[in-house]
Amino acid sequence: MDEHRITVKFNFGEAEVFASNAALRRYRKAGGSLSALQDVDTEGGNELDQILDKIDSFALLIQANLCEQTYSIDEIINGFDDLEKIVKVVEQIFAGVPWLTKNQ
Repeated sequence: MDEHRITVKFNFGEAEVFASNAALRRYRKAGGSLSALQDVDTEGGNELDQILDKIDSFALLIQANLCEQTYSIDEIINGFDDLEKIVKVVEQIFAGVPWLTKNQ
């Protein structure tokens, strides 16, 4: 059975990315933390650090799930001309994870 794949458009081209339950496992295996993908707390005073941590986590989630091509986290972050686009890719990856209550 093939895993669900999404096509992500970067500034440097397109790449296929896995998007399913196993995507979270790959992300964890690559060193990612699920708590780092939760909402940013802007009340704490270190908003910029939290936002940058979240961007790094999003890029790692995408990188860990690239189907064929290998790009660095820096290339992935720089591959988006708008941060909203990286968030949309992460939402697409999570859409393949049925047990996350936000996606129901």
